[in-house]
Amino acid sequence: GKAAVATITVGENTLSEPDGTRARPYPIGSAEDFKAISDGMLSGNDYSGVYFRQTKNIDLKGLEGYTGVGSGQTFAGFYDGAGHTVNIDIASDTDQCLFPYLTGTVLNLGVTGSVKNAGTAGAVCTAVQEGGKVVNCWSDAYVEGADPGGIAPVNYGTIVSCFFGGTLNAASGKAADIAVRTERSVDRNNYYIGNEYSQSSHNSEVTRDQIGDEVTSGLNLGLANMARAAGLPASSLSTWYYADGILSFARDNTMSVDRDTLTVSLYGNTSIGTVYAAMYSADGTMLGVKQYPATETIKAGFDDAPEAAYIKIMWWHGDMYPMCEAETISL
Repeated sequence: GKAAVATITVGENTLSEPDGTRARPYPIGSAEDFKAISDGMLSGNDYSGVYFRQTKNIDLKGLEGYTGVGSGQTFAGFYDGAGHTVNIDIASDTDQCLFPYLTGTVLNLGVTGSVKNAGTAGAVCTAVQEGGKVVNCWSDAYVEGADPGGIAPVNYGTIVSCFFGGTLNAASGKAADIAVRTERSVDRNNYYIGNEYSQSSHNSEVTRDQIGDEVTSGLNLGLANMARAAGLPASSLSTWYYADGILSFARDNTMSVDRDTLTVSLYGNTSIGTVYAAMYSADGTMLGVKQYPATETIKAGFDDAPEAAYIKIMWWHGDMYPMCEAETISL
């Protein structure tokens, strides 16, 4: 049979073509991709049950036809920024923001730029509604409007493990680093940098010196550093989300593969998740897949398949979220 003796390269963390499911989210890699989601919401699509994953930093500033979305729309999907940023320049006489009323989930996303509204304003969304979640997000944007919030002006859902380091300007009402109105909400492990605006008892101050450059290079890493700086127990951040079904992986999770023996070595949270080894033909047809519970060392193996062209190895948390980059081995 063929031996796995080719260069290992970084591959996509998916078994097959994206279809908007947890295991195969739609990739968002350009301003046009993101605008297409916004246009869909403006047309009445709330994307309930649809999963997206951002693959690059995105700049929406100056994009023709992009104006944001507001309280007339709802996002009920799942948007994973995967540690990337979206740069915005929104100005409206209403309450346009990056996301509108949120009943779904936005996580691992950084927002830069500015939002200037005559109505309410937030860097991430217009309002977190009941059932909505903003997780592991950050912003250093300028936010101006009525009751401006660093994450959202209103939180009736869940905002956790987020931070704000930008500037707020309340044209009316009051400003809050995370959210102004927080009735019936979960507000936990959130942070602000610099100016202190109205705070809940669950928000804490950190300095840029404490968190260093990690804030701008990856929000998950920034949060981990903030936790250490603030003396929080490890269970207060991403571990809490393992139990909640949402995983925020950090750079500490890595995987290496011996290309001669197909021995997989995991580093980091090695007791969490499943390793998948999938074999494909040259045209991308999956010929077979093996699953292995995560442990420090795994020996993957396949029956002889002469038509096989490459093997893709992935470490996932359940069927929902990759623990680290996938690796592809040509045969």
